[in-house]
Amino acid sequence: MAGFDFDFSFADSQAPFLEPCLAASMSRARKLGLSWTNQRLGSHLHRCIVDGNGRRMDLLAHALERDIPLVAEGVQGTGLTPVRRRRLGLGFADLYIRGLDWRTDATIVWRGVSRTRYYFTPYELAPENFAEGDVAADLAIRLRITESIIIDWFFERTPGAVLLEELHTASELVLEYLVNQRSKRLSFAELVDRARAQGLLDWPLPEVAEMMGAPKDAVSLLLELKDFRKEARHRASRAFEPWLKENWEAVAIVLERLARLAVQGPTRQEG
Repeated sequence: MAGFDFDFSFADSQAPFLEPCLAASMSRARKLGLSWTNQRLGSHLHRCIVDGNGRRMDLLAHALERDIPLVAEGVQGTGLTPVRRRRLGLGFADLYIRGLDWRTDATIVWRGVSRTRYYFTPYELAPENFAEGDVAADLAIRLRITESIIIDWFFERTPGAVLLEELHTASELVLEYLVNQRSKRLSFAELVDRARAQGLLDWPLPEVAEMMGAPKDAVSLLLELKDFRKEARHRASRAFEPWLKENWEAVAIVLERLARLAVQGPTRQEG
């Protein structure tokens, strides 16, 4: 568990937006299993206190960045144009993101913005230091889609079958990059086996054990993903749904670790 708080000041013209933005943020925090509480420190000063899992705090940052501008746009009777209302909503998301990054006692001024200043992608699925123009750079761009689908599924905006397929595709792409750039096409199971042989999947997952109450290794998670995806894709089976609900975060952690290895470059190739 981790936690932080952030203080911000706001103007009279922003007051009508405060409660809608807070209510929407708290709702999304609860959905992610996070605690969000508020303290009014003065007539124009507010404190937000957020506690919970660090990765899910990153997910919340992405969710607020996408959703709060729409919430703010819907606030009527303020005399502000829709564009200015959206910018103010994005500015509220920026308060959270800056508080998450800064971990400071300084008071942040709530302003409308055209983009957030600080943002770290959930699960680090899109490393920024891939060399431009190489295969890894394209992989980083592709993995941003994975990040968005994880969030869409968690907030019930896309079906589980889509996330299952995406997690399989993303894992396959990263494994291909790491262990099979010069070989003929390998099956998913063969990619997992080669990665295991090269020691790329030989690490414990303490976060997974803590979440699930039992140890689980990366290889078994990836092979289970493969089997459930096959049944869903070719037989329209929905048996994956309980497994996905229980294991999506564990698979995302495996994918995070593999993406970090991809930043270092592919391993020695065989075959």
